[in-house]
Amino acid sequence: MFKSMCLAAGLAALAMTTAASAADNLPARSYNPVYTQPAPVANWSGFYVGGHAGYGWGSSNYDVVFAGFGTLANGSANASGAFGGIQAGYNWQNGRFVFGPEVQYTWSGVKASSNFFGVPVSYRTPWSAAALAKVGYLIDPQFLLYAGGGVTVGRFKTEVIGVEDWSQTKTGPTFIVGADYLLAKNWVVGTRYTYEHYGTLSHDFATVPGLSVDNRVNAHKIDLRVSYKF
Repeated sequence: MFKSMCLAAGLAALAMTTAASAADNLPARSYNPVYTQPAPVANWSGFYVGGHAGYGWGSSNYDVVFAGFGTLANGSANASGAFGGIQAGYNWQNGRFVFGPEVQYTWSGVKASSNFFGVPVSYRTPWSAAALAKVGYLIDPQFLLYAGGGVTVGRFKTEVIGVEDWSQTKTGPTFIVGADYLLAKNWVVGTRYTYEHYGTLSHDFATVPGLSVDNRVNAHKIDLRVSYKF
């Protein structure tokens, strides 16, 4: 019986040794982590072109002056109408800050009418253009708030019906605030408010010597815009 017990113990030890040796010879299990692609980082830098359309309004405050007699009359006219145009610019991005220049050209249907000593008068602004610099802050990677300013130039046409008409081009400062959203990799949509101050436009009547008019003009605009970023 003692021999049987020794034989059983030896067989058990041999089995354990063989199992351990077999385990040591098994290949190590490899671990393959699941790769998750990082979310794309919004990039605002680059050249862009696009279009805009909106609604504008403003005021025209005038003084009618006759040489030697001073101001004969004064008044105002409120202008309004739709407009549309094109823009182009370049953005640089530094962290959350985005800045750069922009130029734009706008065709305008903004107009007004009044009476000049009972004679109908019409005012129109057929076009304007601007050179701007703007700086913005990304409140999240795709949403930009910005402000800026620059120089605007506008064309103004005035007609005193049946008496005289004239056109003038005037420059002045302009200021903007707006918001843009990076809709996709290359498309930006946004909205903008613009203020334009043209100062005083003066005109001497050719048909009535000594008679002149001083017209103080400012304009407000709100538009929607879309741009393609290269």
